[in-house]
Amino acid sequence: MSFELDLTQNTEPGAARLVRLQEALRRVSVLYEYEILVSFQELSPWHRSGSESYLASAAIEVVPPTGGIECRSFVAKAIVSWTPDISRRVEQLCNRYHTLESLGVHIPILYSADRGVIYQGLIPCALTYDAMVKSPPLLAEFSEIAATLDFLGAHPTNFVRDLMTDHQHVYYVDVGEDLGELGGEPCECAKDQMIAFVGPDVGNSCEEVYLRRKWHLTSALPHHQRRK
Repeated sequence: MSFELDLTQNTEPGAARLVRLQEALRRVSVLYEYEILVSFQELSPWHRSGSESYLASAAIEVVPPTGGIECRSFVAKAIVSWTPDISRRVEQLCNRYHTLESLGVHIPILYSADRGVIYQGLIPCALTYDAMVKSPPLLAEFSEIAATLDFLGAHPTNFVRDLMTDHQHVYYVDVGEDLGELGGEPCECAKDQMIAFVGPDVGNSCEEVYLRRKWHLTSALPHHQRRK
């Protein structure tokens, strides 16, 4: 199904295209108050992505109150979870994003969650081995994310697949079934995946950052809450 048609299905039928899109995008907080929509490009229609979601994406150009043109790309993630309470599942996923962000992991902008759909910023590029070895800051963030997941006791299927980059930072963009629950006992699941992805040579430097970050996270806890 066309993403644009889906967005505008509950807007004023007789209105012009951009007016209807502007109304729809304001409703889901992708377009802010007083911004004017000047263009909308559908990047991908709705398509299956993983076991519990459908994705669609678009790029827009807007005029902010200060003038000029601002470009913004975003993703809509419709949750089709096995649970009968979709709104509760969406809330759980948003909470996972906020937990990661509170511990220093970069996440996409979360615009809103509306009728079982999460609207978030589009991070353009997959995180590749070549990109990381050419950029020590990206490699360090990758290692710190692995440490954070292990600190939280997560058991991701393959956390590397859920990372994207804008070549400035590494972002965790999908916190669904592949990530799993947070809050278990500390482990080394993500560390093992990290080493397997970068190989033993690069893995040595990754492990140094990993251990430093995990120590920092543990040290920040009150003494009685520290987990071995």
